[in-house]
Parts: sequence; C-alpha cells; structure tokens
Amino acid sequence: MSLNRQNFNAAQSNTARFNTACSNTPRSKTARNAYPFRRARYVQSGGLFVALLCASVFSGCQSGMGKPGGGLFGKANKPAALRQEIDDSLDPMGPRNGNRLILQDLAPSQIGTTLKTKTTMKVDREGAQQAYDEGQRLYRQASSITDEQDPERIKLFEQAANSFRLASARWRDSAIEQDALFYEGESYFFANRYVQANRSFEKLVSLYSGTRYLDKAESRRFAIAQYWLSLARSDELKWGTKYFKPGDPQRPTYGLAAEARRILHRIRLDDPTGKFAGDATMALANAYFESQLYEDAADTYEDLRMNFPASKHQFHAHLFELKARMNSYYGDSYDAE
Repeated sequence: MSLNRQNFNAAQSNTARFNTACSNTPRSKTARNAYPFRRARYVQSGGLFVALLCASVFSGCQSGMGKPGGGLFGKANKPAALRQEIDDSLDPMGPRNGNRLILQDLAPSQIGTTLKTKTTMKVDREGAQQAYDEGQRLYRQASSITDEQDPERIKLFEQAANSFRLASARWRDSAIEQDALFYEGESYFFANRYVQANRSFEKLVSLYSGTRYLDKAESRRFAIAQYWLSLARSDELKWGTKYFKPGDPQRPTYGLAAEARRILHRIRLDDPTGKFAGDATMALANAYFESQLYEDAADTYEDLRMNFPASKHQFHAHLFELKARMNSYYGDSYDAE
C-alpha cells in the first residue's frame, strides 16, 4: 500500500473520522484502566539519571581518568554531527540530523549515490549544476507518466532524487542546494520512498526556514505522518510489523506511530503560523489520544485551543481535552463495585 492519490485523500480525512468516532463512543473499561504513559522524553528518574550520566561522561566533562574538557579518555569532543545523533536518542520528539544515514540509503538503487554524497568534500559548482539539470530532466520525464504505479515512473523519480541529492551535496549553502533539497523530497515522495522524502523536507526546513517551498514541504510531511498513523491502526499489518519492519522505503524501520507523531510535532514548531500548524496540532493530539497518552493529548488540545483561536477544530479541541483529562485520572479504584 502506498500513498497514492486515493490514500492521500483518505489520510487527510483521518482527523474528521476520529472526531466523529470519539464524539459518539462512550468511555470503555479499557480506556478507564489505561495507564497514562508519557512520551519518551518523560523517562523515569532512573533512566534519566543514566542517560544524563552517559551524556556528561562522553561529551567532554572533566574526569580523573582523562584530561579536562576532553572526555573520559582524554579524547577530543564529539563533532557537531555526532552530537546531533546523540541528541536524537535523548529527545525522540526533536529534529533529526539531515545528513544521517538510514537503512533505505543502502538499497541497490540508492547505495551508489549514498557513497558519492558521503565522499563529497569540496564545492563543485559545475558538477552541482549538471546534477541538478539532470534531475530536472528526469523529474519532468517521470511527471509525464500519469499512471502513479507505473514501475517506469517510479524508477525515473528514484533516478531524479539521486541526481538532486548529488546536486545538494556538491554545492552546500547555495540556491541550488535549496532547490535540490525540495525536488529531492518531491522525487522520493512520488517514488514511494517516504522515509527519505521526509528527511529531505526536514533538512530543507532546517537549513532554509524561510524557503518558498515551506508550505508544499509541510503538506507532504503532514500527508506522510497521516499515512503512517493510518498504517499503525490498520488491521492489514501483522502485530510485529507495526513496531519493526526493516528495509521498507515507505515507512520507518521501527516506531511507526511514534515517528508520525514526531513529524506532526515538528510541523507545528517549524512553522507555527503556517497553514498546517493547526491541523498538525489537532492530528497530534488525536494520535496521542488513540495511543492512550491522555496527558499528552490534553496538553496538545489545550495548545490548539489557546494558540489557534480561529481553528476549525476548536469545538473538538475543547471536548476532547475534557475527555483526555478525565481519562488521565481514571484508575483501578474507579472500577470497584
């Protein structure tokens, strides 16, 4: 199943269906007994202590076994890219390193480009322009094929994405990089490689926060997040594959619903006054509610209620915030006869 036009429209209507279902569904015993687990960033005190201890030790704190400011064994501080990878594990709702290597980069159609981009060190303006022009040619050729599931169309979009990826790597901090990152994301999106598409769009927004492609990029990311949430609640997937499925270009290796929630959270932070900020906030709150993360859901509904007064979701935000806060207080004692 891919995010074709029919599934895109279905994903966009998930919020409305959720609102209707919740309005007509009484609280169940399962919901009353559900423990209000918090997000991963609200870890238990013991786990937080261990994580902070490890981070402080390996990030360059002074130790009797090492040199001052040089880490436990006196080695130099971590480079910025590696520190970002460490931050990813400590803040699962935070931004991701746009240059990170993911499993999908090692696919047969991607590994050649991956090696080239990882070994590109110097600025190559001419090579970047050539790669960008080649990507545009392949992109237009693929767009001329109307059948969204045509293998030739998908192959051409993959080739276009590879060319745009090379262009952005060869000339960083340039107008070509900005354009190439957007079309890289678009090409991956239409090639049904949503993990790489989201990475490209997220890198674009991170490097060029005022980009003219912002609305289009956020619309793609919103659709991808909704699609992953629909997969997470789908009965078509086996139980195990909802949590772990390596190598699938259409979805994360693990944490399907969690990564969808992270994208929605980033959309509303990256562009808080944008056209998708309110919808992303409502979709995130609904996703928390569905996962029985009631306190997080209530806080997010409140955020929508307070910060988006003109939102079309105001009524449901008020209603579901009350439901979420009530559900967060339910426990075993309420079921006593």
